Amino acid sequence: MVSVKDFIEEYLLGSFWHTTSSARFERIIQSGFIMADPPLPEAERYGGMPFVRSLGGVSIFDFPSNFSFEKYEAELPGNSIGEFIPFKRLWGSSIWLRINTDMVSNALKSGREIRDLWRKMGSTRRFMAQVEGAHIGDIPLAAVQDAFEIGVDVPDMICLNHLLTPPGDSSRKNVQPV
Repeated sequence: MVSVKDFIEEYLLGSFWHTTSSARFERIIQSGFIMADPPLPEAERYGGMPFVRSLGGVSIFDFPSNFSFEKYEAELPGNSIGEFIPFKRLWGSSIWLRINTDMVSNALKSGREIRDLWRKMGSTRRFMAQVEGAHIGDIPLAAVQDAFEIGVDVPDMICLNHLLTPPGDSSRKNVQPV
């Protein structure tokens, strides 16, 4: 299995990503949106009302091209990104959705912007400092550029782009996987 550092460097750098479970991915496909407040029981949510959700946003990972895992680990030794990367153990696998930033740029907030807003508001709500960005509002499925799965039974990223377009819909261009 790939390490957290290697997964970030090999796949996530330079893009905005949302991660979810297989069951939730099916709901995203059905609804056509990554919802800011999906109809989930509280027990299925990650820790109640985190900061990004309190803003009406969808949590997304933001690893800029110049992100240094070593520096991040040194500055934030108690971080929780290993709980999600490369996949959430509780789920057995994770679906990673790369967001097309050109399509939703007006609603995106970088990890740095979220951290600054959290400080400015004097919030005590949870978020993953520096790497948790947000999309304020629902993200349309059309803005998902790529979909991949990785997990216990899926040790290497597999492309799920074929699931992003309903059968018979040829409007989505073929995109190259990571």
